[in-house]
Amino acid sequence: MATLAPDRIHFLAKDPHWTWIGWTLSPASRERAAREAGLDPGRAVLTLRVHDLSSAGARSAPSFFDVEVAGDTDHWYLRLDTGGPVFFVRAGFKAADGRFVALAESPPLRLPPERPSEREGDEWREALPVRQAGGGEEKGYLLIVLNSHLPFVRHPEVERAAEEDWFFEAVYESYVPLVQRFSRLLDEAVPFQLTISLSPTLLEMLQDPLLESRCLRYGEERGLLNGREARRWAGSLVPELRRLADAGRVELLASCASHAYLPLWESRPEVVDLQVKLGVAHYRSVWGREPMGFWLPECGYSPGVDEVLAAAGLRFCFLDAHGLLNASPRPRFGVHAPVLSHAGVAAFGRDWHCHDLVWRKEVGYPGDPVYFDPHRGGYDPEAAFRRCDAHADHFVATCRQQVEALRLPLGRKPVLVALFDTEHFGHWWREGPQWLDLVIRKLAFDQSTVRLLGATDYLERQPSLQVVTPAASSWGYQGYGEAWLMGRNHWIYPLLFDALDNLRDVASGGWETTAGALPLLDQSIRELLLAQSSDWAFLLRAQTCEAYAAGRVRGHVERLQRLIGTLRSGNLDESWLAAVCGRDNLFAALPLWETYREILKARRLDLVPS
Repeated sequence: MATLAPDRIHFLAKDPHWTWIGWTLSPASRERAAREAGLDPGRAVLTLRVHDLSSAGARSAPSFFDVEVAGDTDHWYLRLDTGGPVFFVRAGFKAADGRFVALAESPPLRLPPERPSEREGDEWREALPVRQAGGGEEKGYLLIVLNSHLPFVRHPEVERAAEEDWFFEAVYESYVPLVQRFSRLLDEAVPFQLTISLSPTLLEMLQDPLLESRCLRYGEERGLLNGREARRWAGSLVPELRRLADAGRVELLASCASHAYLPLWESRPEVVDLQVKLGVAHYRSVWGREPMGFWLPECGYSPGVDEVLAAAGLRFCFLDAHGLLNASPRPRFGVHAPVLSHAGVAAFGRDWHCHDLVWRKEVGYPGDPVYFDPHRGGYDPEAAFRRCDAHADHFVATCRQQVEALRLPLGRKPVLVALFDTEHFGHWWREGPQWLDLVIRKLAFDQSTVRLLGATDYLERQPSLQVVTPAASSWGYQGYGEAWLMGRNHWIYPLLFDALDNLRDVASGGWETTAGALPLLDQSIRELLLAQSSDWAFLLRAQTCEAYAAGRVRGHVERLQRLIGTLRSGNLDESWLAAVCGRDNLFAALPLWETYREILKARRLDLVPS
């Protein structure tokens, strides 16, 4: 199908020590290289030559070591404990005379740091080119950031798809109760500011007529729609969030188009550009304004992502704690003040103490036996409310204590950044929306030490931020990429890399000028985006809904390749195309292929492959 070189090697970082190497090498190329090395092609052992670029200081003569690949495999996990942190890999065969005959070479890979930088620095820069808002009597600040995301699940081809229940449950158990409470706080003139991210895939589902009708049916069948008010809320979440944003009570963040985990796409920069640019364009189309902040899916960050964010006009993002603590130079205030990347993007770091109190059952509030548990009987709503009130008091008091303890040593007003999945409040912790409502009221009326505010307002209050290079990091298991790159899910990436090569090949051929080509090209980008959702890799690692997750990845890639084949052959199956476009119908208002082509041109990736 494609006029691309078949021999490729992929080199991805799992954490500060472990890497994954995957390769696609044709039998003909392997035979040719083995014979060139003077080896029997049937018995030659593939060798990975790992080059340490950082220790050599020059690409021309790097130090290296060899790893012989045992058995018939197309991938290898490799631990790198010495040298570094920048490496690249070549795959090939070693001749008896010491020559190395290479078949393919990876792009360079920088491993993430695992500890704080030893270097300190004093460079400071203004965070936002806006007026400086004066502070009040508060001694510190609290940012509560809610990340709202679900993968795009829409199956019009079946009457009932079990996976659509993920969406319906989140709507009734989390989104509706929370937005109801936020709207009530606004109507009662309670001062508060929250930061909320809604992923583009979630927003597409919230505004889809088919899913809205199915969501209402789901609520009616389960007795969740008791009257006109509940029905109104189930279908009007987006307009109500817009009202909250217009009133200054909620700051809405943009996010990646389909929740791709960006660090694993560092070697394919067009993917990072596409996810960010389309995410920002989608934000504009929904909210009618320019975003200031960006939610990085899974808090996944690697150096260079900030440049893409800055180019898109974004001014801040959020990282897990070690993204700041392992930055270079070492941040003077730890996670209790944001830092500024060299591209001019502010990064806030998560405060783990706030997080654990609210999130972890074993040490935090949700594990209290008074709260609702579907596996346990004897639930007492009044007792749960009293415990909720006590836990809200405790959380506010704890935040006050932290601020008091930090203010003088830091020499400035500290900020506590609490990052949560929105679905935790209601879906996973039934009393969560009530607890959050009580916390907001107590912060507003019962104390003056800690001010609850949004990220932009905080940055307006700070005259300057320390300039550092934030560290590659994520939230989740082990704090790097292992949840999305390990033994159960690494097979995803070669499929998607091949699909990207085919798309780039199509772009270099100017196929968009062909009559009727644009719908096929736009749909190919939809299939690519949907296959890149981090949710599929996560479900495969967790061994939850594995067959569905694997089927989604393979299905989207197969449809993408068939769309490209249809474009080249001209043999269009109109009924098949209608079914595909009718199911995977998100981002209908966005110029998908046009955006992709612009990215390739800007990065000079639209050239005909050699």
